[in-house]
Parts: sequence; C-alpha cells; structure tokens
Amino acid sequence: MTSLLVAMAFSIGADTQSVDDFFKEFAAKRDHIQTLSAEFVQNNITPDETKSSGGQIAFVKPKQLKFEYRDPKIIYAIDGQRVYEYEADLEQVQAYDVEDSAQADAFFIAFDNNATRLRDAYDVSLLEAEAGACGQRVLKLVPKKPKSDDNLLSQPYKEIKLYLRQDDLLPCRIQAISDDESSVVVDIDHYKINEEGSIPSITFHVPEGTKIIVNEANPEIAGQGGKDLPDARASAPKPAEK
Repeated sequence: MTSLLVAMAFSIGADTQSVDDFFKEFAAKRDHIQTLSAEFVQNNITPDETKSSGGQIAFVKPKQLKFEYRDPKIIYAIDGQRVYEYEADLEQVQAYDVEDSAQADAFFIAFDNNATRLRDAYDVSLLEAEAGACGQRVLKLVPKKPKSDDNLLSQPYKEIKLYLRQDDLLPCRIQAISDDESSVVVDIDHYKINEEGSIPSITFHVPEGTKIIVNEANPEIAGQGGKDLPDARASAPKPAEK
C-alpha cells in the first residue's frame, strides 16, 4: 500500500478531448465531497500465495487520508506532504515528508476531485470496465519513466487501475499491478460521504514507549499517556517572516 496507501498516451479509441471531458465530469462529481469513510478488503497476490487483510479508510479534504488495517494493526496516514506508517507489533512509527509533486498528489486521486497534476506523472487512459466488474469505467494510470534510476523505487507498480462508480466516480476497486504475476487488489464499499455528526479523522493514537522516527532522524519516544499523530505542530503552517 505504501504506497495504497497512484497523460498523454490514450488507448482503445479514447482521444484527448474525451479524456479531458472525463476529468471535467470527475471534478464536478467529486466537488461536493468534503469527508468520507469506507471499508476495504485488500488481497496481495503473488505466484506463491494470496494474503488478505482489511480495515477502514478515512478521507478529509484537503489532502488527509488514512488506511487502517485491523489484523495486524497497521496504519498509513497522509497529512498534506507528510506520510506516517505505524506498525503496532513493532511499536514504531516511520514518518517522512514527500515533495510537492504530481507523485504526491497521486496519493489522493482515488478520493479527491483535483487531478490536475496527475497527468504530469502518469500516462492516463479511460477504459470501459469488463463485464461483471463493480464499476462502469476504469481509469488506467501508467507511471511515466522517471528521470533517473534514483526514482525507480518510487514507482513500485507498472500499472494502476481505478474501477469507478457511476454516480460519484469513487473507486469500488483499485488494482495495482507490479508484474504479470503480482498485484494488489483493494475492494472498497460501505461509503459514508459528508456524514453529519460523525466527522472522519486521520488522527491515530500510539501508546507510551512507541518509537517515532521522522525523516530518518533520531527517534522520539512517546511519553506518558502516548501521543496522537499526525502532530498538529508539524502540520501547522509556519508563521510569515517579519
């Protein structure tokens, strides 16, 4: 998932205008979504086995997203340009900042309405879903070739497909393909959108003694009572210089 936790090459007859029209519809249908929560089931498929897990998703506009896995308890949270990975069994949080880039924006394409810079990092095509699929349309993303070998690890998937519901173009399935035999398939349902009286949050609590490592610096140890993350102080904008 760390990455489940996402424009100019088009296929099967989709021309530039049709894809542009799709993104206009995409933005309009997503515009009203301020918060959402959902349930997901994830299957990691390899030649040797299929591993299943599941949990909950929370999204808050702008740019806050959390995938919380139940067993084992693992949390991926993205707050703006900082990513958190918490593994309860290891009693450890890894946090790191990502650049203000199209790759960073791609974290949010499944749930946000702004896909403006997506096409800077991905070749995009719009496909019709196969018979029996949960969605009616499929958005296919192929990472563009990185400028240097140093960026290869930031592109773990050769192809990502988002199967989209018709009414709001939210994904009912995300398929991320590593190679011909390995992929990650995330099925999403039980959406709750802009639910009154229950605002989703990406905040999570780590117990006392949890090691917190930010950008590979010296770790902080959560003190008495534990700590809530993301840290509001780290997310707050810096005051303007006088």
